[in-house]
Amino acid sequence: MYTVALIAGKGGAGKTTTATALAVAAAAAGSRVLLLDLDPQESARRWGAARGDVAPLVTVEASDAARLGARLRSAAPSYDVTVIDTPPSAASTARAAAQAAAGGLVVIPVRPSPHDLRTVRETLDLVRGAKAPFLLAVTQGSARTRLTVETVEALAALGPLGPMLSRLDVFAASAADGLTPLDVEPRGRAASEIRTLWQQIAGRLVDKTT
Repeated sequence: MYTVALIAGKGGAGKTTTATALAVAAAAAGSRVLLLDLDPQESARRWGAARGDVAPLVTVEASDAARLGARLRSAAPSYDVTVIDTPPSAASTARAAAQAAAGGLVVIPVRPSPHDLRTVRETLDLVRGAKAPFLLAVTQGSARTRLTVETVEALAALGPLGPMLSRLDVFAASAADGLTPLDVEPRGRAASEIRTLWQQIAGRLVDKTT
């Protein structure tokens, strides 16, 4: 079973939106997917409750750092991919998630913002301390703005950088019903970006085992 953890020290970076989108992308690609929500606000769990049995199926559960290792061990026979959503500004939980993803991948979403860029180095220190491989990903970006371009350039100097997820209304609009752009606009730009990001993540996961 592969484990993918979404970690960012800054709130509003798009962790939950990215986590749910990647979970659906993995399920659409044929994987059995578990999404674990470690955030006390349980936004991902509520998204899962709204989604119900919509195909492709994603199992969503609330959990916490103390139970994470045991839940991952018990999940291994039943799932191919576990995606972990974490809260911001909770170093102990983020560290536990990074350690759990040491054999998989940590995805670090970063919004084009000076505040996000200032905190990403702290997140990278935590992830590197857990000896976890990582991928940086710009979220809520716009390729036409100087701030997004500067953010991409800054992140590329810090480590491997994945495809950008654009700032599009369909992300928020679909989430209220437990859906993602892959469900409501499967041929749209947002869905294409999600699939491209997941394909890069999946490729890195497979490369680690070959």
